[in-house]
Order: sequence, then C-alpha cells, then structure tokens
Amino acid sequence: MRFLFPTLRHERSFLTPCAQHSRRHPTLSERILWEALRGRRLGVEFRRQVILANTIVDFFAPASPWHATYTNARSFLLSRFT
Repeated sequence: MRFLFPTLRHERSFLTPCAQHSRRHPTLSERILWEALRGRRLGVEFRRQVILANTIVDFFAPASPWHATYTNARSFLLSRFT
C-alpha cells in the first residue's frame, strides 16, 4: 500500500493543519450550524472538519445510515479491483 500511494501520507499531513485551522476559525454559517448539531441535539453524533480520503468534510455523522451504505458500497467496489 505504501508504494502504491506514496503521497497519501503527505496529503494527510498537509490537510490536518488545514482542518484544525477551519475548526478553530469557523465561518458564521458554520458556527450557527455547529451550535444546532453539537452534543447529539438531533440524536446523532456529528464531527467537524473530518478528513476523508483527500477531502476535508465540514460536518460528518459517522453513525448515520448513509455512512454505512457508503462504506458498504466502497468496500464492494474496492473488492472488485483487488
């Protein structure tokens, strides 16, 4: 894996400070939305500025049904190519 994707680690090391900066300095819209989402107020856990693959996702619900569907579809597609 390390030899197939040599820049993946470098991309993550670049994205981590960007995500941290975005968490510390949210826009007004993000601040308002986060106040509504934080603390499981909607019954679902949310995370902010999560790195998925090589993208920073502003708000992410890891236990949502959509995430499970995405994970299963991704696993199926990856199994076809390995």
